[in-house]
Amino acid sequence: MDIAYKKLWYGSVVVYQCFCPECNESYLEKKPLVKLYCENCGYNSQEEKRPKFKGMKIVVPAIKTKGKLSKKERLKLIEKQGNLCYWCGRPFGMVYYRKNRIYELKPHADHKVPFIYCYGNEIENFVMACNLCNLFKSSKVFSDEVQVRDCVNDRWEQETRNGTIIFSQGILGAV
Repeated sequence: MDIAYKKLWYGSVVVYQCFCPECNESYLEKKPLVKLYCENCGYNSQEEKRPKFKGMKIVVPAIKTKGKLSKKERLKLIEKQGNLCYWCGRPFGMVYYRKNRIYELKPHADHKVPFIYCYGNEIENFVMACNLCNLFKSSKVFSDEVQVRDCVNDRWEQETRNGTIIFSQGILGAV
């Protein structure tokens, strides 16, 4: 199966949206990939293939840059969300064990609709996500919020089932 791509323009920078031929999951890449491993369905393309472009071109003014929230705006969003991650609903500050270290879930400002698609830095497009949901989302592109939640919840389930992430109750209970 061929790996399909859309060539997107972000100002003067080209970004490639890669689609898995099995599940149609999409990823943003700096360069077109000739080999693909899909984290969603496990599809693994070991054969060298020439990318097939879907021919979509989005032109954006080069002066538009990805924005950041002020501390006041971040605190307002955290309060509005009840000190919970927008995607998984876990409380910020929750202690967990991962890769032989103890961490706590930290709030990260996250675009609901990826900046590359809407070019919007309005506060309505920002949510506070925990650092792990932000990591789990990575460069994936989703059609709606339900798909994002399904993706991060599947990843949370996988990580906790495999014992990759253990929450503080599990650490204390095992001692």
